[in-house]
This record gives sequence, structure tokens and C-alpha cells, in this order.
Amino acid sequence: MDHDHLFSLGARNEFVEYLRANPNARRVSETDQINLIKWLIDATTYPDSQRESSRRHYVRKSFAWDAEKQALTSLPKGEQGSIRRVVTEDKIMDVVGAVHMGNGHAGWDATWKGISSNYYGILRADVIFLLKRCEVCAWDPRKRPKTRPSIAKLSDVATAATSKTLSLDDLIHSEPNPDIDQDADEPNEPNEPNE
Repeated sequence: MDHDHLFSLGARNEFVEYLRANPNARRVSETDQINLIKWLIDATTYPDSQRESSRRHYVRKSFAWDAEKQALTSLPKGEQGSIRRVVTEDKIMDVVGAVHMGNGHAGWDATWKGISSNYYGILRADVIFLLKRCEVCAWDPRKRPKTRPSIAKLSDVATAATSKTLSLDDLIHSEPNPDIDQDADEPNEPNEPNE
């Protein structure tokens, strides 16, 4: 199955709105990527301000341009890290879909592990947002998120199961029920056998 079919057009539109409503500095727009590449390959232009100078220094320390693959990459921060490909906002859905499909729709954690070790610019929240809308997982009950009922829902169930709630006042001032209330001293009804 093509990963384009994992998410409906509605889900794609929701994701665009989600990105707009939840900006994050770790995501990379197409414009940001162009600037990053320009700063990495053109060392002759000088920064316009101290802020731009600091930003360029950070970019040169954190990113690299792979001319052979024509790809912007994020450099490892420590000895444990790996070089990761930078993904722009417009490609997040495609990358998440490909990784999720490649791991057999294994879930949020497995998909996040594959993304975080190979790609830069995608947040865990982005992965969760998209996988909640995966059409393949929506049809498979084993793939649905396991939720626990809230206390409010349990209370509603208990209330619905109880036909009448009695108060202490109801018990004290209620009329005697001849079928239930029978003193031990009273003889049994004539048509009941004595033991």
C-alpha cells in the first residue's frame, strides 16, 4: 500500500492546521532549509547582525550539506548520535507514513524510534497526531489506542445501573412493606408450611 493512502485528505488538512497552530523551532520550513543550505555552502557572505552571526555559527556546528545526495543533514550531538536527514514541514507526513508503513504499523513508539534515529525536524507529537489518523490502523482493532475509562464514565455507569438511590431518611421514614418486613415473633401465614 502506498503511504499516501495512510492518511485521508481530511487528515492532511488537519495536519496543516496542526502545524500552523503548534509552531516549534525544531521543525524546519522550506525557507529555513534554503537559508541553512546557503549559510553552509556560501562562506563569503557576512552576517548582517550579531544575531545572524550566532545563528550561522550554530548552523555550521549542527548541520551539514551533503552535496552528493543533495541533502541537508543534522550532525550528531554526541558520540552516541548519528547523522540524520533534515525533513521540512511539507514532507513530515510522507516520512512518518513511510516509516510507519515500513514497520508494519507497529505503533507510536516503534515509529518514533525509526524517525528519531534517522530524521531531524519531526516531533514525537507530530508522529502521535498522524498515527491517530492512520486509516489502516483505524480499521484494525488491535492497532487502536488502549484507553482506560475515566472516573466520570465509571460513575455514569454505576448511576445507570442503580435503579433508585436511597437516602438514610428514605429508610427511616418509609412505610413498612408487608412482603419484606415481617417480625420473627409473628406466626407464618397459614398456607406456608411450618418446619
